[in-house]
Amino acid sequence: MKYLEYERQKKRYSNIQKIYEAMLSERENIIRFDGVKDTGDLAHVNMVIDGLRQSLNDRRELVTMLKGELMASNDPMDVVYRMRILERQKVGKIARCVNYSDTQVYRMLNQISDTLKTLDRE
Repeated sequence: MKYLEYERQKKRYSNIQKIYEAMLSERENIIRFDGVKDTGDLAHVNMVIDGLRQSLNDRRELVTMLKGELMASNDPMDVVYRMRILERQKVGKIARCVNYSDTQVYRMLNQISDTLKTLDRE
């Protein structure tokens, strides 16, 4: 079930992106209100931003790689996740592609939804 790892990494990427944006706004506030008087704070913030930027780029590459693996996966749960969540296909079309009934696809979507809810609690 590659969709789980994809969702985990996508969530981590999103968290790092929020921290990165907060640090950018902090740097903007330091420059705007303090001027360039206190270069120690600015240097520290710039150093943190550079580290976050590198981490963000690494996570983006990992998420892109995992999405490619997810797209190539033949696991029925991955196919249902991909078609419903990523490609926004209708359940009837998904059922025809995976050779399951609509009811089975709805059950799989419920399982995926429950799994993603537990992932949100982590």
